[in-house]
Amino acid sequence: MHPGIQVELHTSDEKLDLMRGEADVALRVGPMPSKAGLIIRRVGEVRARLFCSAAYAQRHGVPSLVAQLNDHTLIRGVGRVDTRPGHKWMAEHAPQARIAHRAASTDGILHAVRAGLGIGSLPSFLAPDTDLVCIEGLGPQEAVGAWLITTDEVRRRAHVRAFLDFTAPRLVAVLGV
Repeated sequence: MHPGIQVELHTSDEKLDLMRGEADVALRVGPMPSKAGLIIRRVGEVRARLFCSAAYAQRHGVPSLVAQLNDHTLIRGVGRVDTRPGHKWMAEHAPQARIAHRAASTDGILHAVRAGLGIGSLPSFLAPDTDLVCIEGLGPQEAVGAWLITTDEVRRRAHVRAFLDFTAPRLVAVLGV
């Protein structure tokens, strides 16, 4: 629609500072940001779900009860990533489980799960991924908001407005509000 617009997508768990111009737009998952000067739109919600690879499920089975998680191998986060709801839930409900790998990013956890290293907590929107087996009925039940964020000054730029107008409804379609 706008061939002159160039999008540089920075996918990481690092939070760039929009007020300092480190990025024009951010998609953040968690509590609603409260920093003054931000323009915030809720575009959905994300639940943490437990996943494993099909190969892991074939070799080890899939737990159907919380207590069975202690007999499985887990993939957990490190640092800030390990404070997310799914990781906190695994730490609380499967304290004796072996941890095969710790990752500092969602991508790192996703790669370890796909490689068959164990069961990990990932965002629910990955459930249709054919490489993953979603373990239904286990994991935290609460959802956290997904927010599309920019600043008032940046939002007024035509190319950013076009990006927001294009992106927001698509995020809502995937994440639901």
